[in-house]
Amino acid sequence: TAIWGFRYLYSRKMVDLYHSIPAKRSRLFFVIYLNGLLIWLIPLLAAMGIMLILIFANMVSLGALSYFGSVAGMAFRLLGVAIVCYLTLYHFLLVAVMLSGNAFNAMFSAAVLGTAVAAIYGMIQMLSSAFFDTFVSSPISWDQILWASPLCCPFFLMNDFADTGAGAFLIAAAKSNYDATYLLRIGNLLV
Repeated sequence: TAIWGFRYLYSRKMVDLYHSIPAKRSRLFFVIYLNGLLIWLIPLLAAMGIMLILIFANMVSLGALSYFGSVAGMAFRLLGVAIVCYLTLYHFLLVAVMLSGNAFNAMFSAAVLGTAVAAIYGMIQMLSSAFFDTFVSSPISWDQILWASPLCCPFFLMNDFADTGAGAFLIAAAKSNYDATYLLRIGNLLV
């Protein structure tokens, strides 16, 4: 949505049209920015609401209503993680769009900026081990370096949340054909 919302910057005719609108450019930026956020957030909130309604109905039918509070808490934590991940990528792509002159350059800038930290770290490690006789590898691992990349960080964050088992429990709770003992067994592991 970052590239699509600000695509007018890539055409002179569209720039003339957008900048001839009697509105401040800061307001124009804010409206396009908010549109890019809401076009993703509203369907996510609707899907989350439908999922919670299905989970609630399923738990009422199974007699496991006492677990709904923890399930809703996990769902809202997942929502928070998803929003943080989206905003990270959205702002990162906005920077790439503002630095470039066309869509191809925006994608190329995003790829270069997103992998720059890991590339520099890898180059330092490779050159140090090749040219320094007494070089010992850095105490920083590749996993820690990849957390510094705005392209990798959101995926690691979602993966860490999924590793807690919360994602599997939300999926199992949303399906109505699971029997009560399976659902309660997973719930007991998480509580």
